[in-house]
Amino acid sequence: LAAIRPALAVLGAVQLAAEFDLTRRGDDTRVDRLAVTVAGAKPVISVQALQAFAFNLKTHELNVADPAKDLLGIVFQGLPVAWISPLLDRTGFVVTGDELQGEFAAGARNGGFALRPKSPLTIGHLSLTGAGGRPWLRSLDVSVMASADYAPQGWQVQFAPLTASSNGSPLFALELKAGQLAGKAQPIKVAGDWTAQLPKLLGQPIADVGESLAGGEAHGEFAASLGERREVQVRIALTNLAVSALGPLPGVTADLRADMDADGKVTFNAPLSFERAGRKSDLTLAGTLVKGPAGAVVDARVTGDFLAIDDVQALVVPLLATSVEATTTVSSAGQASPMRPFWHGVGGQCALALKKVTYGDKLQVADISAVLRDRKSVV
Repeated sequence: LAAIRPALAVLGAVQLAAEFDLTRRGDDTRVDRLAVTVAGAKPVISVQALQAFAFNLKTHELNVADPAKDLLGIVFQGLPVAWISPLLDRTGFVVTGDELQGEFAAGARNGGFALRPKSPLTIGHLSLTGAGGRPWLRSLDVSVMASADYAPQGWQVQFAPLTASSNGSPLFALELKAGQLAGKAQPIKVAGDWTAQLPKLLGQPIADVGESLAGGEAHGEFAASLGERREVQVRIALTNLAVSALGPLPGVTADLRADMDADGKVTFNAPLSFERAGRKSDLTLAGTLVKGPAGAVVDARVTGDFLAIDDVQALVVPLLATSVEATTTVSSAGQASPMRPFWHGVGGQCALALKKVTYGDKLQVADISAVLRDRKSVV
């Protein structure tokens, strides 16, 4: 295959064996027999028709003799990760790991087909390296139970679940469902939830925060409608957070809703809460974000009934400390370059209205109000 495309040289010698009996009449394509095997040094993928079927290219309808019987069997006996490399050669990413294994069965359903897992897709010791040799992921064991449905009325895919672990310890789990109804301008709907063990996950090279977080779990739920108008809802809860040097940190809950219209204007609302030692701080960030000639322009408002600065500071400072160390660059003269604030390049204004703010046991302030505005289209 290297004679066709040099990047395919990593596949080595590939053997394809196929037996088939296909008939085309009008818009109908009938399959009476199909058996395909792809092999390298050993069998890699096999696909076999388990009964005859016909597919209409115009109406996209699938007809089978026995709807209760599986239509196709698909087996990944051992797909080498190196075979994925040609798909990534232009991105600069390099993937290494064990062979991909798993099994699916496809059957007829509602005039279309349904793909169901008979065993999960698995790959061990998965590592990902980016451009310049920078590591992103290191030695992950990944497993996913994936399914898909297609019918003239629309399509849907589902991961239930997708998990990642390292050395037997769970890092991340995701359940996701996405689909779209047939018809013009129908939005894609996405929903799901996830959990993460933060110390292990943040220990991966892509995060590069070392051992700063000694404990913590994250759980999130999300839903989105992606059409001409985009709507996103996300809920995140951080619990049992702890830093080795400081001990337990506040728990955090965040709810975000953002709507983007056809002109690119984003309207957002994000309530936040921080809980520690029996007290609860709350903040709500709401406003709009539009793209201006000089960059993003925000018109926001931050409100809250009670804010304990100690709790928010205890949460933010240790996390930012590691982030600063990881992202500060060093100039050719050996001096660290100054970091830009996270709002660099954003213009507009932000109004502040807090009913009560405390700092330790010595300072309490009520009814704080202020407005922050940019001077040169940059906050």
